[in-house]
Amino acid sequence: MKKSIFLINIALFFFANTLIAQNNIDTIAIRISFPDIYLKAYAKALYVQGIDTAEFELADTANYNIKWTGESAPENDSVPNAIYNYGVDGDYTINLAVFEKATSTNFIFSLPVTIAKPALVSVPNVFTPNNDSFNDLLTVFYDGITELEMTIFSRTGVQIIKIKAPTIVWDGRNSSGTTMSSGVYYYILKSADSVVDQNGFVHLF
Repeated sequence: MKKSIFLINIALFFFANTLIAQNNIDTIAIRISFPDIYLKAYAKALYVQGIDTAEFELADTANYNIKWTGESAPENDSVPNAIYNYGVDGDYTINLAVFEKATSTNFIFSLPVTIAKPALVSVPNVFTPNNDSFNDLLTVFYDGITELEMTIFSRTGVQIIKIKAPTIVWDGRNSSGTTMSSGVYYYILKSADSVVDQNGFVHLF
């Protein structure tokens, strides 16, 4: 009986140490995205184990203390995801500090971020509004604040639709709600601040 208890204790010891080893990280990193407006930065805390990089999850805060800092204070600073709001264009730094409880190790990482309104807007040249939930909408994003105006014409020069919004979304219908046929359409895109002034073609399939 004592031998069995001893073997169980040995097994639990190695199991516990295996769990701790799996929690240990080598370093940390940050991923930044700008999904809404260019003045708002979304930061994700990443950890690196060997050659593998993964995102911290909310449950990981039981094993790690996470702290975000920078020139602009984030909306939240103790969870894996943070949102930074900037008032003006400029160069900023986002700082991430992670304390690993299992090893009492502090990890620090900083990432420079440049906030600048885009001068050229990327317009998809192909979309397929066939209701298959894949590439059904033509979406044009600028800064999420300034109004855009996109006018779409047929190849013969007939105006199909004019859309005004901070983010342009076209579902392939004309201004009367009729679904347009497959083909090449011409667009003119302008912004209310006169920074964006471009044109081109989009293929509807």
